[in-house]
This record gives sequence, C-alpha cells and structure tokens, in this order.
Amino acid sequence: MTHAAESIGKAFGLGRSIEPLTPVQHTSFETWRLRTASADYLVKRLWGLDDPPWWTHIEQGMALEAAALAQGLPIARPVEPRAPAFGYAARVHEFGTVRLYDWIEHRTLTPADDVAAWLGRVAARLHGLMPLPGVQPEWRWWGVFPRDRWEEWVALGRSQAKPWAAALGDKVGFFYELGQSIQAAFTTAGDQVLSHGDLETYNVLVSAEGPVLIDWESVACESATLEISRAALSFGGDDPARICRILQEYIDSGGALAPTGDDLFVRKVSLHLCHLAERLDVEVGKEPAPGWTQGQDLAALISQDLHTFPQTVRHLRDLATTCRG
Repeated sequence: MTHAAESIGKAFGLGRSIEPLTPVQHTSFETWRLRTASADYLVKRLWGLDDPPWWTHIEQGMALEAAALAQGLPIARPVEPRAPAFGYAARVHEFGTVRLYDWIEHRTLTPADDVAAWLGRVAARLHGLMPLPGVQPEWRWWGVFPRDRWEEWVALGRSQAKPWAAALGDKVGFFYELGQSIQAAFTTAGDQVLSHGDLETYNVLVSAEGPVLIDWESVACESATLEISRAALSFGGDDPARICRILQEYIDSGGALAPTGDDLFVRKVSLHLCHLAERLDVEVGKEPAPGWTQGQDLAALISQDLHTFPQTVRHLRDLATTCRG
C-alpha cells in the first residue's frame, strides 16, 4: 500500500506519506488511515475507477455534506482533491475513486453518553438545509412493495422449500398494508428534506471537542419527522423517557413534528421491512448477498422477523402514543 499512499497524497495535495496505508475497516466501504509528515487522514474508497449507476447519489450526499459544513454542523471535515472527479472525490490510478477526511482521534459512542440535546440540535439544523417539497423517496428502500411482490417471494420460497414460505404466505396482507401505512405517514407528514439518511449511533464519533457526525453515503429524501423519530429510537435505546426527550430537544431547537399519530416511529419499521426484503431476495436467488448479510443465517432471521414483526409494530405504535402525550 506504499505506492497507493503516495498516489493518494499527491491527488489531495498532502505532504509525503510516512508509511503504507493502514486498514481501518471494510463494511460498505473500505477505509484506511493515511499518515503523512504533517497530519493523518481517513481514506475511503468509494469504488473502482468506473462509476456505478448510483454515483450521483453520492455526489448529492456530498452537496448536503458541504452545506452542513458551511453551516458549522459538527461533522467530519472533508479534504478537497486537487482535481475533483466530482464533489470531494478523486480518481487515483490503479486504486480507485476515493475521498479523504481529516483524521479524528475519537472513541465510540456508548449508552452512557447523553447526546439528546446534541442530536436534537444537529437534526433540526440539518433538516433546514435542503427541503424537497413534493419529492417522493425510492420506496423499495422503505420496504414498500406492491402486493404481488410479496406473493412472488412466497411462490419462490415454496418452490424452493424454504422453511419460512408458509409463514410469509400468511402475512402477505399484513406486510402489504404495513407498506401502505408507511406511505400514508410520509404523505401526511409532508416535510420532505434531503437528509443524512443514517442517523445512527455508529455514525457518531466522540472527539475531544464533542460528538461528530460521519458517513454521508446514505443521503436521500426523508421525512424530517420520521427521520428524527427513527434516530430517537436508536439513540434512546430502550428508555422511553430518553426517546421522548430527544424529540423534545429537536422541537426546542426549531424542528417540528408533523401530526403522524401512532405512526411516528414508522421509519424504523420501514428500515426493518427493507432489510427483510433484501434477505428474501438473497434467499430466493434474486440478488447477490450484500456485505452486511455475510455470515448470517438468512432463513432463521427471516423466520424470526415474520414471527416478531406484528409485536414490534404494536410496541412502536404504543410508544408513539406515549411520546405524543
């Protein structure tokens, strides 16, 4: 990786690298630590040298990221390349399309960290940056599908003797109607924005200066109300009081919660539904396995989802009633 470190350093106008790239992680994207004579950086390889069909989504995310940076939001600081391919990305010969951030000395967020005020403030400001009136999301990423798609999964599951096929067949109506309620909640909220799309605890680092929001590759059309509610669940853990307090901090920081009734937390439901759909596609051979499914027993997870989904939906609707007062 010595040659790669030197090539990346040149592409971004950095000082001389002092050692080969050090791997950090490889989940959705490969990342490395780049050490130079003057500073350290995080290298993220987006893809190879040929752009995928969805590259414009990454470019769109970079535009929102730049707007957040300009407004002083606490986010990782990107490094601009000498000759951008687009946004903050550069093409590095024989390595791929990459972007860089200033390295952040940090620790991971823990349940003991109370970031309710921080999250409410950041989300409220973020949601004010790029409103998208009248825009609809890509519903497949919300787990919303026509009834015949659910029926197709059942038919393929039965033809392949999958252990979950019968249970899914019994719940086709449930999942289709759940998708309709997700769409209805989004329409009722009417507060579409271009937003981060993955406000989760694993995307917050705790630096010496405080929490920092990272990873902007999931930027998409969101409902402001439904996104902050999903985030409140993730950061609030199993504590209803903490979840409700995050929502109140959001309101106190200038955010507004649309009147979605007991569907307040439906974005969390939609995420689970999307993951179920992805597992089903892999199980029946319609799609290759994405990286996040590696090592999973998909059949067992699908069966578990089919069993627990109704209870999860009821719990979140009850919690919405509690938080709404």
